[in-house]
Amino acid sequence: MSFRAVLLIVAVGLIAVLAACGDDTCYDQRSALPMARFYYKGGTTAVAVSGLTVGGIGAAGDSLIVDSTTVSEFYMPLAPRESECQYFLRFTIAQEGVDGETGNTVTTYSHLTDTLTVRYAARPYFASRECGAMYYYDIDDLSATNHILDSVAVATPTITNVSQVNFRLFLPNETE
Repeated sequence: MSFRAVLLIVAVGLIAVLAACGDDTCYDQRSALPMARFYYKGGTTAVAVSGLTVGGIGAAGDSLIVDSTTVSEFYMPLAPRESECQYFLRFTIAQEGVDGETGNTVTTYSHLTDTLTVRYAARPYFASRECGAMYYYDIDDLSATNHILDSVAVATPTITNVSQVNFRLFLPNETE
């Protein structure tokens, strides 16, 4: 057998082995979801918020994201065919007081709701053969009403499938 024939057999064998090393498994997160995290105004440490309910405004079907629980962060799905999404953040506030007639301690609850508006541009992104395609988002603007929230800020303006803080939601300081 000639040297060229041996080299050709080795090359074909090497190509076959390398082609067989492909993996049809996708280990990446397949969705690009922005993460919102709570902070006190001027702070850098996450804050847990109790009694929070978050849902989409105008979204079809069940758009509840967080349901009356304690969270410091949550993910917010964006609609790729839209350029704006709105969410409600309903804060349940418990206040203890004394009943004037009985002298018993009573708890009353009030609800304040802020609206969070995200304006963005969606762009298709091909991740890989295994993971397929998804949308990435470029944030144009983030705004909110200020019933409970003090302010909001965009921490990372490009939403990818990497889990990271994209939106910072600031609450008034505990002393305010």
